[in-house]
Amino acid sequence: MNHPLRTCALLAAAGAGRRIAAQTGESPSPKAFLQLAGKPLFMHSVEVLRTCKEISDILVIVAPSMVEQARQILAENPSKKNEVVVTGGETRQESVYQGLLKVPSGTDYVLIHDAARPFLTEALVADCLKSAQAHGAAICALPASDTIKSSPDGETVESTLDRSRLWNIQTPQAFSHNLILEAHENARRRGVEASDDAALVEGLGREVRLVTGSAENIKITRKEDLAIAEQIASHKMTIRPSSIRPGLGFDVHAFAEDRKLILAGKEFPGPGLMGHSDADVITHAVMDALLGAAGLGDIGTHFPDTDPQYAGASSIGLLEKVKEMISAANLCLLWLDIVVAAEEPKIAPHSQQMRENLARALEVDPACISLKGKTTEGIGFIGRKEGIACWAICLLAEG
Repeated sequence: MNHPLRTCALLAAAGAGRRIAAQTGESPSPKAFLQLAGKPLFMHSVEVLRTCKEISDILVIVAPSMVEQARQILAENPSKKNEVVVTGGETRQESVYQGLLKVPSGTDYVLIHDAARPFLTEALVADCLKSAQAHGAAICALPASDTIKSSPDGETVESTLDRSRLWNIQTPQAFSHNLILEAHENARRRGVEASDDAALVEGLGREVRLVTGSAENIKITRKEDLAIAEQIASHKMTIRPSSIRPGLGFDVHAFAEDRKLILAGKEFPGPGLMGHSDADVITHAVMDALLGAAGLGDIGTHFPDTDPQYAGASSIGLLEKVKEMISAANLCLLWLDIVVAAEEPKIAPHSQQMRENLARALEVDPACISLKGKTTEGIGFIGRKEGIACWAICLLAEG
């Protein structure tokens, strides 16, 4: 039986930002920690890597002085993936090598990306890895669009290069784990320094495949690059009204003895709810709202109660699958509003934890989720404590 491929992403984030500091006259500070659109530069790439189903582990490589700060930033919004902060070296090449030494055992492929390129996308990751899995090594690149000349002294032209053979190289770059480790160790033995990891693989005489990159996948090197990046980020954050999709979800379950009561992934005392899975009525309503907004049917379409594999299943686990469907449809969650109607249990004292449970499954900030508990003042089946009902409204946006 073939085992699932394990891919580790190395995020090179140990750069000192000397060129930006020289332009501003300020002391150099770690470039990956500069603010872009309200968050550290490196977190833009981390957040994309967290959504990539191909990536199992994320290693963030930072300067020794920034290790604790990086850990704190990652901990503020925890991920379901294995994330480790690694101490980098004096050069980018040394930093990546230190990351390779910390790659988990059993890793098949390594994806290397520069934190200075904040506009990484899931598509770039997927395309690069697909090519690397087929050929061993692949890099994102764009064909040169400008005429390029060589100069021996920076003042006079020596020759005009054949633009049809020239490519502007980007990251991510993906490699077989064994191949890239061998390439780095070979370079260390020979004292070779290269401007990217692919050059070290080329030094072994191995083929490196080109994958179409992205014009937005710019590298922050100078002060003006940061200003351009702010404009790109601002444009990406502008949501077109036509891209917004509302979704409405509803679910209801009757109480049942000898069942655990699970609501938004939290267990409560008392009788549980009747259902095929764990009967988490809140999570079911949320799932239906998301699927509806995405035009992907409903819970019964994807997780039918006639399928034995979902008997007693964790609804939070099923919500994670729905999140994958939403991401695959190029949709993201903007807002989720939930109303729970129940005489018992009381929701308010536990709403924060419940919101956090949902947020982890959906990989969003808990601030994007509102959760309110209501009673029916003794009216109807809810008032008689025969069951619980839940309504959820969500807003999804394209991109």
